[in-house]
Amino acid sequence: MNFTVSGLTPGGSVTVTNFFHDTIAYDTVFAYGPTPVNPQPHWYQFLFDGAAGAKLDLDGFTLTFIDGGKGDHDLRANGAITTVLAPAYKIPPGPLLSLSIASVGSGESITIDPSRSGSRRTLLRC
Repeated sequence: MNFTVSGLTPGGSVTVTNFFHDTIAYDTVFAYGPTPVNPQPHWYQFLFDGAAGAKLDLDGFTLTFIDGGKGDHDLRANGAITTVLAPAYKIPPGPLLSLSIASVGSGESITIDPSRSGSRRTLLRC
C-alpha cells in the first residue's frame, strides 16, 4: 500500500490505523524507500521503535510516522509524509546444516564450522 498524508506541521507526527477486511497471516510490516541511515531506496522492517513504526494487531496495524523521519520517504520535514508499506510474514529459518570436511582435490579440504550465532566461518586448508 502507498499513501500520502499532508497538511501536517513540518516535523510533526501522525498516527494511521489500517484495518484488514479479512484475516491475514502476518508478523511484521516492511516499508520501501530511503531511511535517514541509508538514503538508497530499500525494503526495511517498519516496527515501532518507541517513536515511529507499526504496532501489530490481529485486525490490522497502527502506523506512527514523524515527518522527515523513518517511513517518510522524501526524508524532508515539509508537512507531508509519503510512504510505501506491506504487511509480511517472515519465513522461519530452515534447518541448520553443517559440513564437517569436504574433499576438493589431492590434499586439499574445506572445513566449515558453524558458530553458535548461526554465522559460518570457512577455512581453506591446502
